[in-house]
Amino acid sequence: MTDTPQNVLTPPDNCSICSNDYDSDRGGVQGYFGIMPVTFCEWCYSSIMSMAEGENMSKQIELLKKAEDTLSFLVKQEWFDAEKSSAPELIAEITEHLKEEGE
Repeated sequence: MTDTPQNVLTPPDNCSICSNDYDSDRGGVQGYFGIMPVTFCEWCYSSIMSMAEGENMSKQIELLKKAEDTLSFLVKQEWFDAEKSSAPELIAEITEHLKEEGE
């Protein structure tokens, strides 16, 4: 088979990682990374998704830890009133305090 534009842009019939057969009924996928055609068997696709979900979960945990640290810091501040009834009120209070510190 010659490399015509159609052949080059068509996802392969075998997994782009492990060369196993592609079977969409068993969870394999075909698509494109940018313009590069790719095929993943069900095992490689599942592994890629697990890795991506794990990375996303790590980022979410990191953000939650930062939020917890920020909240711990805020409740220790004399000017901070945790009894405000809404997030906008809390944000306004924090903004006001930061402006006062900047003056």
